[in-house]
Amino acid sequence: MPGTRLLAFASLWFDEGTLTTVFEPLVADWQREWLDAKPSHRSLVSMRGLAAFLSTLVALSPRILLSPPPASLVIRVATRVGVLAFALTVPLIASFVYDLIHSWNGAQPLPLIALLNLLPGQIVLTLAPAMMPGVDVLRRHAPFSGHLARRATAQLALLGMLATLVGIGWGSPYANQQFRNRMASASSGRSVQLSRGIHELSLSEIWSSPKGVPRMMTNARRTQELNLRLSVVAAPILFVWVRWTMLSVVRRKWIAAIPVSLVAIVTAVAFFALMYPLNGGFGPWLPHLVMVLGGIATLRWTRSTQQPITG
Repeated sequence: MPGTRLLAFASLWFDEGTLTTVFEPLVADWQREWLDAKPSHRSLVSMRGLAAFLSTLVALSPRILLSPPPASLVIRVATRVGVLAFALTVPLIASFVYDLIHSWNGAQPLPLIALLNLLPGQIVLTLAPAMMPGVDVLRRHAPFSGHLARRATAQLALLGMLATLVGIGWGSPYANQQFRNRMASASSGRSVQLSRGIHELSLSEIWSSPKGVPRMMTNARRTQELNLRLSVVAAPILFVWVRWTMLSVVRRKWIAAIPVSLVAIVTAVAFFALMYPLNGGFGPWLPHLVMVLGGIATLRWTRSTQQPITG
């Protein structure tokens, strides 16, 4: 019968009241009209019913995105995400800072304050894997399960994507340019304003390719940079989905027993190891494809459950 699977999908995201007052009557009318229609007209009825269902889903989707979870849960999720993001960022910066300090021979002392400009770019890269512990908090919070957990997880993924978009699109390029200018000024002993490279351009500037951008930015280089940045923007959704899938495996509970920090680190290393060696063209999307195919294969190979794993 048409609409049966769509109704099951809606039950994953909406409460019982919305299902019984909105979606179930809609699907019931759709199925009744489909049964009463002539066989030659049923395709048209199916298309009308699908359009009505999707429009209703879109109209009610703000309930999913705007309904806030409990404040205490938000604090727990933010704390777990922030701690792991910091723990992943420190090693990325430490080796670079160490080499810089020991090799510095500029006209002025090394401007340590300039090193803070390195943080935005590194935090952007670590944000996606750092969101995995947040998924654990939502899945393992017993009173907060079912469609509420899915809503909050979708919000987490969306917020992560938006934060990454702002960071890698505008924050990190600006911070990179400030770092370059301060280091060049300290090295030469006078104020220096370097011309921006492609990594110091905002996402909107690369997208629109305005006048004044570096001449070396050919169309191929521009496409490469866009793919690299947009693939990083999409990463939070992917990491959140992968962790949710891992916690949904019933017969492989040992997977859920692995410390989530270890899972996040291993996944991040594999993700970026696949991304950067193939950063030409659409190469940055390869890890996304591998992780999506792996997640789909896992879901098809094992049974999944809607209940959170608490063991």
